[in-house]
Amino acid sequence: MTDKDTYLDELNKFCNDIYPDSEEEATAERMIRHSTARALWLMHSLDLGNYDRERMMTLEWARTLGEMQKEYDWRFALVALNEIDPAKADEVARDSWLAAATGDSYGEWLWELAIESDIPVPPDTLDGKTQAEVKAEMMEAARREAALELDAQEVRTVFMWLALGESLTPDDAAKVMADKSAGWDEQRSKVALNHAYFLGYLEVEEIDGERRVRLAHQHNQEKK
Repeated sequence: MTDKDTYLDELNKFCNDIYPDSEEEATAERMIRHSTARALWLMHSLDLGNYDRERMMTLEWARTLGEMQKEYDWRFALVALNEIDPAKADEVARDSWLAAATGDSYGEWLWELAIESDIPVPPDTLDGKTQAEVKAEMMEAARREAALELDAQEVRTVFMWLALGESLTPDDAAKVMADKSAGWDEQRSKVALNHAYFLGYLEVEEIDGERRVRLAHQHNQEKK
């Protein structure tokens, strides 16, 4: 075995060792390191310094080159995002890891991206609607989701104003939200409270057989 073969084996082992084993481990930093090592391994496998036209015309060589470019581009994009918004970079890294781990998300995500970017999709995937109609529905759903998240953040803010650890019944909490948030009625408050609980901003406890909600523990820690 040559020195180069030994190096490639060691680098390949490093790639396997650094690749996340779980969603929690799939941070942007971890995925950036893996993509850097993987791109390096692919580059040395190509032996770019050894010009061999016949070898470069093979399908295997072209695929390896494509893989190297993909890893490099992915690393470049993730590094740029990590510098601007580390939390978003971690989210993107975990989404990528999950897609690769399950293998069943690519079709759905690519279909949604195609709709958003006005790239034609197979007509039989549109349930009898036009692509423009499907895009409009997706945009409206995204708008509603964003509005719900803003309302949930408002719930979190109001609960942070309360005494540390104070809990309320769901009905009292809805009344507090309707009172503190201009233009809210109790129905909107209840929907926002449910979404805040779904996002982990609130937690539920039972006191003397009565359900009560309060700011989740980690957010109480922030309040301190």
